[in-house]
Amino acid sequence: MLIRHLKFFVTLAEEQHFGRAAEQCSVTQPTLSQAIRKLEEDLNLSLIVRGHRFLSLTAEGEKVLRWGRQILADYESLHDDLRGRKKGGLTGTLRLGVIPGALAISLLAALTETSASSS
Repeated sequence: MLIRHLKFFVTLAEEQHFGRAAEQCSVTQPTLSQAIRKLEEDLNLSLIVRGHRFLSLTAEGEKVLRWGRQILADYESLHDDLRGRKKGGLTGTLRLGVIPGALAISLLAALTETSASSS
């Protein structure tokens, strides 16, 4: 099963229309339909009640939709976490120690400089 196919299925279930789902996924309608069929084949389940258009999800399709949403959310979280580490992003708590007098002097200097340049 490909994450991409699962994303297509979740999008189709939410849009309830093959054309809109394909557009949302930036693929052609035949590509979306083929991916959904491949997902059904991989799972050995029928996920969608089809007619000339999307009619509804099967009971199994409803279950796969719930799991699919969770899997995609977890995948996105993993991706975000790894992307942050790759960029050298820092995590944790940053604590700064300041000397109150020094902060007041710096603030006073900044305010004095600002008011002098405004005049």
